[in-house]
Amino acid sequence: MVRQMKVLGKGGFAACFGRLAAVLMSAFMIAACSTVSDTTPGQSPVSSELDSLITTIEDLLQRNALKPPLLPDEGPAPALWEVSDEDTTITLLGTIHVLPPDRVWLTQRLLDRFDRADRVYFESTDTGEGAGDQLAFLRYSTAPPDEDALSLLTEEEKDKFDRILEPHGVEIASFRGQRGWFAAIMISYVIIEEADYVYDYGVESVLEQRLLRSGRKVHALEVGSDVAKLMGTLPREVERAMMLDGLDEADSGRFIEELEAQDDAWARGDVEYLEATDLKEMQAKFPMVYDLLLVQRNANWIPEIVDLMETFEGEVFIAVGAAH
Repeated sequence: MVRQMKVLGKGGFAACFGRLAAVLMSAFMIAACSTVSDTTPGQSPVSSELDSLITTIEDLLQRNALKPPLLPDEGPAPALWEVSDEDTTITLLGTIHVLPPDRVWLTQRLLDRFDRADRVYFESTDTGEGAGDQLAFLRYSTAPPDEDALSLLTEEEKDKFDRILEPHGVEIASFRGQRGWFAAIMISYVIIEEADYVYDYGVESVLEQRLLRSGRKVHALEVGSDVAKLMGTLPREVERAMMLDGLDEADSGRFIEELEAQDDAWARGDVEYLEATDLKEMQAKFPMVYDLLLVQRNANWIPEIVDLMETFEGEVFIAVGAAH
């Protein structure tokens, strides 16, 4: 069997998405933001603090009236890769999970490949395969009082959190009973949302809705709680570092400026810029998180992709976070 790999347009697929906690945003939004109406017998109910956080996020999303993404003239565009053999062609798209409504990225070439694909895969999904694991995600993101996010901070650091986050409508007490990595996600989400970055405008959300409207099945390489399970293995000192890093980003004002620059690079297929900035920074600052979120998950997905090449006849479109 002869296989070919080529890059479609400028750049490649090994791009990096945003800041550290933003990498986790997709899994959190898929697994934790759907309404949880009841609990399975024998499971602990979701804490009131987390209920409040989820309700806040749902309200924020509902206040953003969805607009169709703009379709630019053909030119610089997000990078696509193609892997093919005699009877299978796989198109790979590196995605950005959370975007503002005016971000231009959807090209006719991308749509043509997406629309003609016989099978489409995302990292995870809240419909079809991968749906229904909200409680599992929440279980991995909660912690007893002596191990939660608050227990990782000194009193001085808690005061700093309140000083920086209260203007954004968040109190440090809202993280009681939650893991430190989960608190890091929420810190980033607050800043991202205020800059009009919304999950429903992200690449996966836009493409998945288009897929569902066409009546095609949604396939997933994992479920959202898989990410939470991996993050649950992080040592406390790493979780603490993630929280403090997120707080420093929020305090400095660098977060959105850097995120916008990286999104610009992604939209024009500038892989060199992306690799030279955030991906290398994650490797240097949080090597364990890099291994969990990227290396291990990639390894988990490879067997299914290889099986598609060996057994599936037709066209496949795979859209996963650009850092992969």
